[in-house]
Amino acid sequence: MDVVDFASKLYKYLSDREQDLTDTLAAGSVKDWPDYQRLVGEIRGVAHCRAELKTLLEATTGDDEPISSGARR
Repeated sequence: MDVVDFASKLYKYLSDREQDLTDTLAAGSVKDWPDYQRLVGEIRGVAHCRAELKTLLEATTGDDEPISSGARR
């Protein structure tokens, strides 16, 4: 596995994780205010990491190639 494949798989994982966390919030599965704050903080962190990774991947692969077959956003 080369670095671009690894980064693409990581991007997909981060995208899936962000969606899972968002679904948890939307379903009302938050126990209390600190749990809500933790989830929102994790969503922000994952989104930031995913955006940075996307920028790096696009610079490496070019804009015409998809980042990942299952990538969201």
